[in-house]
Amino acid sequence: TDTISLYAFNFGNASSDVACILPVDLLGNYYILQSYAPDDSHNEFAILATEDAIVEITPSVDLNAGTITYDAGSTYTVSLKEGQTLFLTADFKSGILGDISGTKIRTQNCEKIAVFCGDADIQIPTSTTHPDHIYEQAYPVKLWGKSFVVTNTFINTSSGKTSDRVKITASEDNTTIKINGMIVFYLDEGESYE
Repeated sequence: TDTISLYAFNFGNASSDVACILPVDLLGNYYILQSYAPDDSHNEFAILATEDAIVEITPSVDLNAGTITYDAGSTYTVSLKEGQTLFLTADFKSGILGDISGTKIRTQNCEKIAVFCGDADIQIPTSTTHPDHIYEQAYPVKLWGKSFVVTNTFINTSSGKTSDRVKITASEDNTTIKINGMIVFYLDEGESYE
């Protein structure tokens, strides 16, 4: 059989986003989530078990799964059957406006899981007046890298400034962040900088 590329189209009212879907062999057992700090909405994510798995979740902010609450900083264990999904949303009352960035998800016995995250109605940047929808499949930490090339994709013709955003999240403590070869700052595991 031939190899393919796959993407998933997710849409809401007057807004949509597309995620490139990872092949099962690239999925992992450890994820650190990355999202965008919401203005008045809430980040959300889903964990999909590709096999029976015991999943540990350490939220960076308070989370809700229906009527169940997961407190920030505590570790929770959830059993998922193959094909089962757990959907969680950030609580408005906690953290930095409910930003799920830094939430850690791992399986106890190296079972592979898929994780999808985003926000249904978010303004990026928060100064904009039209909310949008963001959706992405999270990459397992084993696929993260150390060196990236980023280019400006859009320049506002009236201001001459770029409208791009870059967010960096660390997988280890004392991570040195360099931009154009210059040390700019340090991050610990799960911390982000935009």
